[in-house]
Amino acid sequence: MSHIDDAELCALSPDTWLVTGTPGLCGGGITQPSSPRCPNHAAWGIYGYQHGYCTTHAAKHLRAKGNLARMQADAEVRRAKQSGASL
Repeated sequence: MSHIDDAELCALSPDTWLVTGTPGLCGGGITQPSSPRCPNHAAWGIYGYQHGYCTTHAAKHLRAKGNLARMQADAEVRRAKQSGASL
């Protein structure tokens, strides 16, 4: 499996858009008080998220979202197999 870099992932994702105009600061670190806020400018918006994110943080959110979707799909398959086996 080939690795896709952060910028390409953000550019190709249907869940993001490029921030135009004057970007604010990245939303990375806002929900983690023990971590410093990311000093980079927001380059990407992500549908369903309140803040814009730098490329690195946007890619982290997209990868986490993809992992969650895969885990949910795997769980559904396991449940379907289990319910089919009990019939």
